Parts: sequence; C-alpha cells; structure tokens
Amino acid sequence: MKLDPCRRALAVAAAAYLLLLPSNAISFWRSLAFATAAASALVVVASGRRLPEARIPSPGGALLAALAAWSGWAVASLAWSIDPAFTLGEIKSDVLWGLLTAFLFYVAATGGAGRTLLGAALAGLAFWPALALGLELSPAGWNARLAHMGVVAYSTYLATCAPLLLLLAWPPPAGWNARPAALAVAVLLLALLVVTARMSDNRIVWLALGVALTVAVVFGQPGGARRRATLAAAAAATLFGLLFVDAMRDRARDVYPPQTTVEDTLVHDPRLAIWRHAGEHIRDRPLTGYGYGRLILKDELRADTGDHLLTHAHNMFVSQWLQTGAIGVALLVALFAAAGARYAGLVRSGDDTLRRYGALGLAVLAGFVVKNLTDDFFFRANAKLLLAVNAIVLGAAVVRERELRR
Repeated sequence: MKLDPCRRALAVAAAAYLLLLPSNAISFWRSLAFATAAASALVVVASGRRLPEARIPSPGGALLAALAAWSGWAVASLAWSIDPAFTLGEIKSDVLWGLLTAFLFYVAATGGAGRTLLGAALAGLAFWPALALGLELSPAGWNARLAHMGVVAYSTYLATCAPLLLLLAWPPPAGWNARPAALAVAVLLLALLVVTARMSDNRIVWLALGVALTVAVVFGQPGGARRRATLAAAAAATLFGLLFVDAMRDRARDVYPPQTTVEDTLVHDPRLAIWRHAGEHIRDRPLTGYGYGRLILKDELRADTGDHLLTHAHNMFVSQWLQTGAIGVALLVALFAAAGARYAGLVRSGDDTLRRYGALGLAVLAGFVVKNLTDDFFFRANAKLLLAVNAIVLGAAVVRERELRR
C-alpha cells in the first residue's frame, strides 16, 4: 500500500474521530473512525521504517520519558490494586487507548495533517455549541448527557479547546486570518462558547476559560503586540470573572435554601467533605494508592459522605493520589511539567509560528488543569481529547521546526 494514501486515510479518519469525540450518541461511527485512524497510523509508521525521510520525528525525549513513567506506574498499580479486575479495565480504557490516541494524532500531524486536524477541532467548536444552543431553544430542550456526555464533560471540552479559537485571529501558517471573515467567525464562535458554557451552569469553567485564553493571547503575540494583547486578555478575564460570580449566585439560589449567600455555598460545598475523606484514605496508602481507576474508592466515598453521587475525589491531583499514590501524582505533575517546558521552549524559539504553537499548548494545558481542580475529567473522552489536541499541536510544531532547519 502506498504511503500517501495511508496518510490521507489517517488524516480523514483522525479528523472524523476528533469531531465525534465530544458526544456519546454516535459511538459506532466514533469507534470506526478511531479503528481506521489507528490502523492507518500503524501502516504509516511501518512504511517509515523503509523510507528514512518518512520516519516519525520525536516530540522530545523528556516528554516521552515522562509519559512512559506515568503510564508505566499506572499499569504497575495493577499489582497492588484493591480491585485488580476494575483497574485492568480502566488501564485498557484510559491508559492504553489514551496512548494510542496520542500516537495516531501525532503521526497524523507530523505527516502534514496538523492544519487539517486543527480545522476539524475548530469545526467541532462550531458544531457542538451550535447543537447545544439549538436543542436548548427547541421544544425538547437540551439533553446534555445524550448529546455532550453531560454538562460537566461538555464544559471541560470547552475549556480544553477554547484556545484554538485564536487560530482564526492568528496569521498563517499557524492560523487562518488570511481573510477578514476569519476574525468575525472567531467572535461568533466565542459567543456560542460563552452562551453554552453558561447553559451548563458550571462555575469553574469560567476560571479555566479566563486562564486559558489569557495564556494563549499573552504568550502567542510577538513583543511589539504583547501589550495590546495583554489588555485584551485582561478584558476577557474580567468578563469571565463576572460570569463566574453570576454562576455562583445562580447556584446559591437554585441549589441551596433561600437566603443562602455565595460565601455559604463555598463553605458548604460537598467537595470539602470529599477532599477531607480522600485525605484520610490517602494516609492509609500514601505512596502507592489503591490502584488505577477514577472510581476505585467509589463505595468508600459514598459511605463517607452519605451521598451516592459522590464517587470520586473531584480534583484531578487528589484523585491521582488516591489511585496511584504520591509517586503517581508526582509523575503526573512531571508529565504536565515536561509538556509545559516543551511549549515554553517553542515560545522562546524566536519564530512567530512556533511561539503561537507553544502558547496554544500552554493554554490547553492551563485550561484543562484549572478546570479539573474541582473535578476529575482526566478520564475517557475528555482525557483523549486533551491527548489528541496536545499531540496535534506538538506534531505541527515539529513539522515547523523541521522546515526551519532545512
């Protein structure tokens, strides 16, 4: 089989998978796209062994080592898991499939499909919020669990992908702002994102969006334009801050008894009880944890809190500590730090395109981390989305670095 058709098949299948990933209503087609992309990526890599010029470049030794260490420790936790069968299933679903997701998107991006895949991600940011708004305005209403895997998963999707909107304002080759209409499209998509994020009634999403877009705007601009970009980012962050306060007020009115203040909702937030009980369990197994899997202690946490809905730690790092101990959470922090260091190097590269890719990667990481300080969606579709977007950005940056060396 020729290499070029395989790369095209990989690009098409990966783009389709990326578009379908935020929903659980079309699982067959999503799985088919994933299988096609994975098979195509393996053929591309195998072909690259015979063609030196087609070999897949490394994204960076430190990043690969950190990824291998974290995933290896998660797999090792099977040896001491309190529920080995559950841990094995979670390792297959999240770790192994997550690594395959990162692999196939990186292979696609380094093969020249980075721009296509970023375009697919932007198309998703147009389609899924438009669908949410359309359903909300329809007689049936918005069923977020069916169309978007639930409101919290949907808001995590928005926080992860929102920085990609800046590609419509940035010039080529990183962005699409070759025509005046691109900026208008960016503003329209941002408005859709804000409206549907408000529909989710999620609070932390506003902080995540504010941090992510500020990072992308500030670090993505060359020195001369950075001051104006900083002012624009400050205005956006102020808007998101006001929306955060508004969401807090709504929660105080709709969920808590009358006369409950915003301060009272923070004091009585169930996460405080979850984190306290999680800390007690961590003290029993501080180094190794209880075995990989976000819900590994679901029964214990339900019993601790008396709430059958509270099944995990509601903080990505606390959750990792429960699952894989202090060693596991340190390795996760090291993984994020390695990715952040790679992106920071791109920002400092002196090339405007690499600077923007670096800023984009930092913003995606920042948005996801902030969003998951009060939840844990380093899990299933949202984790795969994070890995996919980072793989695309890194792959596109590696292609640019290779062009500059020629």
